[in-house]
Amino acid sequence: MIIKLAQLAREKGSKAFFYTQLESGSEVFSYRQTHLAAAALAQELEKKGLGKDTRYIACNLFNGPEFVFLSFAVAYLGATLAVLNPRLSDEERLLRKVELENASNQNNIAILTEEHIQRMIIDSLGIGIMELAHEPNGQIPVNPRTMEILSYAEKKEREFDPDHIGLIMFTSGSSGTPKATQLSWRSLHGAAVAATKALCKPGKGIWQLVLPMCHIGGFEVMMRSLVNESPFLLYLRYQPSRLLNDALSFKVTHISVVDKILQDLLAYDNDRIIAQYKCILLGGAALNKKTIKQALRARASVFASYGMTETSSMIACAPITRGFDGGLRMLPGYLVHIVQPDKQGVGQLQVKGPGVFSGYLNARAAMSMDGYFVTGDRARMGRDGKLYVYERVEDLIISGGENIYPEEIREALLRIPGVKDAYVFGTADELWGYRPVAFIEADYSPEAIAKDYKELGLDPEETGIRPASCAQEFARNIHEYLEPHMSHLHHPKHILVLEQFPQTSVGKVDRIALKRLYDRRIDIKSVTLYRTRQPYNTPIKTPKREIDTRESFFVELEDWAGRTGIGECVSFTTNWYLPETLGDDYAITKDVISSIV
Repeated sequence: MIIKLAQLAREKGSKAFFYTQLESGSEVFSYRQTHLAAAALAQELEKKGLGKDTRYIACNLFNGPEFVFLSFAVAYLGATLAVLNPRLSDEERLLRKVELENASNQNNIAILTEEHIQRMIIDSLGIGIMELAHEPNGQIPVNPRTMEILSYAEKKEREFDPDHIGLIMFTSGSSGTPKATQLSWRSLHGAAVAATKALCKPGKGIWQLVLPMCHIGGFEVMMRSLVNESPFLLYLRYQPSRLLNDALSFKVTHISVVDKILQDLLAYDNDRIIAQYKCILLGGAALNKKTIKQALRARASVFASYGMTETSSMIACAPITRGFDGGLRMLPGYLVHIVQPDKQGVGQLQVKGPGVFSGYLNARAAMSMDGYFVTGDRARMGRDGKLYVYERVEDLIISGGENIYPEEIREALLRIPGVKDAYVFGTADELWGYRPVAFIEADYSPEAIAKDYKELGLDPEETGIRPASCAQEFARNIHEYLEPHMSHLHHPKHILVLEQFPQTSVGKVDRIALKRLYDRRIDIKSVTLYRTRQPYNTPIKTPKREIDTRESFFVELEDWAGRTGIGECVSFTTNWYLPETLGDDYAITKDVISSIV
C-alpha cells in the first residue's frame, strides 16, 4: 500500500490522487502531497506513543482527506486501524472501544477525530491540510522539515509488512451483530487488484467515492484508484444532484452505490447524465427489480456485484442487461465451493481468494479445513461458470417442513403497484413452526399507483390494487391480491407497510431495526370481557331511586408475546346519567372491537 503510494509520489508526484468535494468547489491532493501528509502524520502519532507497541489506533471519521491520510499513516507505523462508524451513538462507540480493548489487552485505545488529525498535520508541517492542497501544481514545501519526513517515510517503507493486519472494520450489522473483521494490507490490495482487472482500463477513468469509508465498499474505492493509478472524487456529503453534475464536469467513469443511491441518481437525472457512467457498481443487498428496470430505461451501465467485509468487498460481478438472470463472474484469483447442494445445486457458499480476511477479532471465523471461508450465504454455480447467490442460510424459512425462500416472496411483492421495496423474514408460529412476515416500503398515492400500473403493464381490474388512504388499508389490499396468487405457506402472516425503510449509514436496509419494529407491534391474540356488580357500603340516594350497587366491566387483552393489559369501564344499567348504558358499552366491545382484533 505505502510502497505503491511512494512509487506514485516519485513517478507521478504532481498528478491528482483525489479531489475533496466541498460545499462549493473542490480541493485536489496530489500523490506527493498525500505521501508527505501521511508520513508526517505517522511520525506525529509515533511521537505520541502510538504505533507498533500500542498496535491498535481507532478512528471516528467521516469521509475526508483526514481519513485518507490516516489510512496510509497507520501503514507507515505498522499499526492497526480500528475503523468506527461516526454515526454510532456514544454508547455504541464505547461498546466497540471496550470490545477492542478486551480483545487486544490494550487499555485506553485512542480514538482519533478530524480535529486530532488536522492538529497533528499542522504540528508536523507547519501548515494545515487545505494549505497543503493550495501548494502550486501539486508540489510540497521544500525545507529541512520536509526532507526529514521523507527520510522517515523511506525507512518505514523498508519495514512495511503487507501481511500485517492493517484494518479492523466492523461488518455493517444490517442483518446481525457487527463483527470486528481483521483485514491485512495484502487482502485489501489483492481485492483492489482483482476488481480493477474486471472493471477498469489501466491508468484510465475516475471514481466517485460517496459510500462511507468506514465501510469496506467505500474504503476499497480508494484502494482501486491507488492500484489503477487513476484519481477519485471524495465526497464529504451525499448530494445526488452534485454527483451527477460532477460526473459531467470531471468525466467520471465509475461509482459504487447501494440501491438507495441508484434510486436517487435516477430520480435527479433530468439531463440524462447517468448514461455517461461506464460502470455503476451496485451492491449491498439483493437486486431491487423495480430500480433495475428504471436503470435499464435510462441506459445506465449497472453492474451487479457480490461481496462482503470479510472478502474486502467484491468477489464477483456482471453487467446487468435486459436478459440478466443473476449470474455473476468470479473476479480473478477467487475460488468457490458449494457445500451440501440440494437437487437444484443450491448449497452453502464457501470462498477463497486474494481479498479474504484473516479472521474476526471478537468471534471465531467459519473456515473449512482447506482454508475456504464459509460465507453463510446460499448459492449455486451454473454450467456456464457463473455464480448465482440466493439468501443467507439463516434467512431460509422452514414452515410445515417446507423450505420457503424469502427472496421469492420479495420478488412477488415487488411486482405489485405501489410497492417500492420489501423485506421478508420468518417469525415463530405455533402451528407451522415458522411463517413469513413482510415489511413493505410503499407509495400508495393515486399518482404512484397509476405510474406503476403503466410501467408494469398491469390491468387494474385484474389485480385489484388501488390507492389507499393509510398503510393498513394498503396492507389489506395486498393480502387480498395475494390470496389467489400465492400459496398459504408463502402468503406472509403479517404485512406491515412503511413509507420508508430504516437504513444503515451505508444506505442498506436496516434489517435489525425492522425486526425490532416488528417485535413492538400491536398484535392482539385474545380479548376477554368480565362484567361485575359491586355493592356500595352505603347506598346512594338519587332523584330517581336509591342505588345500592354499581356495575362495570373489565377488558383483558393478551398480545402475541403473552403480555396482558386490563382496562375498566364503569357505567350504569340505565341511561339516567349518561347517553349510553353499560349494556351499550358491552355490546360495542364484544361485537365491534373484538371482531377487529
